[in-house]
Amino acid sequence: MSGFLASLRGLFGGSGDGEAAKPSREPEVYKDFLITPDPIAEGGQFRLAGTIESRSSGKSHHFIRADVFTSRSDAETASLAKARRLCDEQGEAMFD
Repeated sequence: MSGFLASLRGLFGGSGDGEAAKPSREPEVYKDFLITPDPIAEGGQFRLAGTIESRSSGKSHHFIRADVFTSRSDAETASLAKARRLCDEQGEAMFD
């Protein structure tokens, strides 16, 4: 019976093995920022989120967006793209 439940969990809520609990990508250096994608698991999907840290001042900014994805990898890719855009548009001002 547990095999059946595990297969249902895999279909509807992920693997249940802690996939959502730990980041699978390393932080990315972009300009003078360190970007760490950190999608939030919600009901079998992943919400776009991450952290941007200034390498010069050490300040950090956590962002969460409304976008959701079915895979953690897609959410991480989108999180990196969104963070790069925030860095380009706001720069150090995002930490004020």
